[in-house]
Amino acid sequence: MGPDEYHYPVNNSVYTNFIAVKNLKLAEYCNNLLGVHFNKTLLYKLVAHNIYIPFDTQQQYHPEFDNYTNGTTVKQADVILLGFPLMMEMSETVRRNDLTRYGLVSDHNGPAMTWAMFAIGWLEMKELKIANHYFAKNFKNVLQPFKMWSEYSDGSGAVNFLTGMGGFLQGLLFGYAGFRIHSNQLEFDPVLPLNSTQRNSLANVLLFVFVLLSAVSYIL
Repeated sequence: MGPDEYHYPVNNSVYTNFIAVKNLKLAEYCNNLLGVHFNKTLLYKLVAHNIYIPFDTQQQYHPEFDNYTNGTTVKQADVILLGFPLMMEMSETVRRNDLTRYGLVSDHNGPAMTWAMFAIGWLEMKELKIANHYFAKNFKNVLQPFKMWSEYSDGSGAVNFLTGMGGFLQGLLFGYAGFRIHSNQLEFDPVLPLNSTQRNSLANVLLFVFVLLSAVSYIL
């Protein structure tokens, strides 16, 4: 079973299978990082290369699992996690198709962290209006007066829902700030929210200021 808890058991969850690929490739990464040789690295690499990843070549999108039926409601972000945080290599067309298809069928009363993942994906596509729509859905889960988060927008489910809070924060850091962490570099592609002219992201030792001038985002 992948993140979508509405469907289980299933065969060949695309999320689960790609997680397996990432983990098997970790052996090669550790070899290179530590400068040591692990005798099963080549075997793991071969297995990872041959793991089946569901993909519809005609419609150019990732089915959530074997025999997934288009239009079937899913509980939460699942397939779209391939783009982020897993950062699977795919074309912009495929990424856009995944976001569009699963945006239409994700349960609107699903858990909070889902909407931040959609916002991050649409920010990658530079679709600010769509991204802002999804990001705004996060605030429906905020409980007053202490700004706690509920699992579901009607206030039900887990109380003080850390997963939802984490999704919201990732929407800021990896969505609007555009940060991506790679093994050899830190990348960022900032996007200002609509109707904003400046954003400050303050950390312990780094200060990034994004300013909008003539529709161009500058980093000072």
